Amino acid sequence: MQQQIQSNGKVTSIGNRFVREAEQHQEDEQHHQFLKRVHYRRIFGLLLILAIVAIGFGSQIVHARQNNERLQAQVQVQNKKLTAVQQTRSDLKIQVKQLNNNTYLEKLIRYKYDYSKNGEIVFTLPEANSSINAKN
Repeated sequence: MQQQIQSNGKVTSIGNRFVREAEQHQEDEQHHQFLKRVHYRRIFGLLLILAIVAIGFGSQIVHARQNNERLQAQVQVQNKKLTAVQQTRSDLKIQVKQLNNNTYLEKLIRYKYDYSKNGEIVFTLPEANSSINAKN
């Protein structure tokens, strides 16, 4: 049996099997602690990266939702405008048809511009609302 003797200043270590096993166990424990710290750092780094990515995607989702709501509001406004324009267009088409009718055109000119046919006498009567307002 060979025994190694290690000297560390005033303390001398006997290199027997028990001491070697204890030193090996201590080295294994230190290595295990080192690996544990490395794993914790890696897990922390990955979780940090995951959190940053999640926050980025979350902000994109919120931005897209706000943009969608804004566009939906614009669509509603434009649909109201479209409905109004379509109604105006429909009214104008009806008016064009009526203006192509000579009878309607004559009545319109007589009413609006107070024209009359030759030999015709036009009497203007006061309206009912104006006579009530005049009394008050």
